[in-house]
Amino acid sequence: MNNKPFLQPEISEVTIKLGNYLISSEPYVRYALAEQSMDNDDEVRSLMHRLAEAQERVRETQVRGTIIANDLQALSELQLQVKAIPVIKDYNASQQELAKFLQEINTEISQLLGINFALIARHSSCC
Repeated sequence: MNNKPFLQPEISEVTIKLGNYLISSEPYVRYALAEQSMDNDDEVRSLMHRLAEAQERVRETQVRGTIIANDLQALSELQLQVKAIPVIKDYNASQQELAKFLQEINTEISQLLGINFALIARHSSCC
């Protein structure tokens, strides 16, 4: 097995700096705090668990072709409850803000490199 590092030291150093910049950026810090708030809220965790169970029930009944209006109504009500909770709203907003920020970073890297970095970095699904 080859233990030689893949990246040249200069590239490795810049990559580490970029990573440190990203995790200390305002959008990431806000996201991490929002995620922590959700994780620490027992009511939110319970509601998210109930929502996941309701979604799974609806998926199972759809597959069997035996979907019941009550299951759809219960799922809809849970979704409305989830959307109304400030902690979840903040988490969703911070997640969208972080995604936008990372897209901007990808665009800038692509422009600097002269290639579509994000497209090339995606995993190939062939073979």
